[in-house]
Amino acid sequence: MSVSVIGQGRITSSPFGIDCTAGQSESCSSAFPAGTAVTLTMTAEGGWEFGGWSGACAGADGCVVTLDVSAAVSATFIAQPVLTVTIVGGGRVISSPVGIDCRTDQNGTCSAPFPGGTAVTLTSGGGGEFSAWGGACSGAGQCVVTLDGSVAVSATFFFRWALIGAGNYGACGLTTTGTAYCWGIRPPDFERFVPIQIEGGITLDTLAVGDFHQCGITSTAKAYCWGHNEYGQLGDGTYTDRTEPVPVLGDLSFSSISAGGNYTCGLTTLGAAYCWGRNDFGELGIGTNDTFTPGRGQTTPEASTGGLRFAALTAAGQTCALTEGGTAYCWGINWFGEVGIGTTTAILEPGPTNPALVLGDLTFVGIAAGAGHTCARTFTGMAYCWGANWQGQLGVARVDPFPGAGALSPVPVMGGLSFSTVVTGSQHTCGLDADGLAYCWGHNHEGQLGNGSIENGLIPTAVAGGLKFAALSAGTALTCGVTSGGQGYCWGWNAFGGVGDGSTASRSEPVLVADPG
Repeated sequence: MSVSVIGQGRITSSPFGIDCTAGQSESCSSAFPAGTAVTLTMTAEGGWEFGGWSGACAGADGCVVTLDVSAAVSATFIAQPVLTVTIVGGGRVISSPVGIDCRTDQNGTCSAPFPGGTAVTLTSGGGGEFSAWGGACSGAGQCVVTLDGSVAVSATFFFRWALIGAGNYGACGLTTTGTAYCWGIRPPDFERFVPIQIEGGITLDTLAVGDFHQCGITSTAKAYCWGHNEYGQLGDGTYTDRTEPVPVLGDLSFSSISAGGNYTCGLTTLGAAYCWGRNDFGELGIGTNDTFTPGRGQTTPEASTGGLRFAALTAAGQTCALTEGGTAYCWGINWFGEVGIGTTTAILEPGPTNPALVLGDLTFVGIAAGAGHTCARTFTGMAYCWGANWQGQLGVARVDPFPGAGALSPVPVMGGLSFSTVVTGSQHTCGLDADGLAYCWGHNHEGQLGNGSIENGLIPTAVAGGLKFAALSAGTALTCGVTSGGQGYCWGWNAFGGVGDGSTASRSEPVLVADPG
């Protein structure tokens, strides 16, 4: 028996004797005793399929030849049709049957062979908002292509941010579809100059960015965290760093979450405050503090003392929260008066370990904790700040020398502006007015005030460019905002790519965050 192969495949025989591939001369013919019934079996290489027999066999089914005389058989393999998908914008396309899993940050063009005649369904998702199909599909509905031959499909997404959180050496953002991206240094082992999607397949409704870890809440009110975990700040019961989101233990339902320096706090849907992670200065609010040692911390959520119910919460090194009526309570680090109780504690000594009432008899609708100072806004939009002021971050038209406190209780920010949002960074503060215009004050050596200079600002000064923002955040020396149209802008320190524009040059005015790369 002699066998020839056309295309990419293999023919074997039973009884053994034939083992033949294309272009092969040996093992493609073999002698068998007269009268032997020889069964030939075909196996296609990847991307190829069997086309049919010729010679002593015909068709595309099995081949059995009884060798009363010598016989010749030919086997033809044909290349499978190839489906090519190209992504425009930021998104993801997957196929059923499995074969295509194409993402913008994986070059954006993917190809896979399928058996001829296969009906392939393509599904859009991830990253940006889906716009339309192109090529072999059109419109914005379901894309189903029947592969009688090779075809190409394009998928166009437009990318919109819901929020961006500025952190220590970088930032993270959440798209309107609930996909998280990070850039700059977002540990562990993460340094990127443009947004990169976070793995794990978790869709989030909100996102909080700490110094070296991040957390978010899903639509089912479950909390997930990732990043550094040396103090248990991820809340998963371990001290193991995580590159992908892991669920916070405790079977709690959260309405909001805030990531501090090396700890995390969240509010449950019932308004109870729970915290986990580092607690050497009383930042968890559980009535005690622990020794400053990595590998020692609260690894699962624990309720703050006092039984208070809160409507808002913020964490930095001090933790602050507002009751439903707008009364402010703070606890934790109080070296510079940032807890707002009229006193300070010695540096490296713990502050209040239980929620303490902020002085001033004021009611607030929003509160933000920074690294050494705290700010809040009233129902009328007036901003108040307290704590450290050595860079002008309180907005009271003066600087108070380090390490003293600028204010031991809330003082009004000067300038006569009414704010809809107030956010705090390490040593700077920013806010949005009712029209969405951004103002910043305080430390500005990296351009984080966004006014085109690197001079400190002692009162609120308009951010350059006249952009109108729907959301704003402040990090160590970085500020980011999202416009009502979903465009992301950042400015300030950029040595590690925290601005997200693909460069490492610090920016003193807002620059557009690049689409995912």
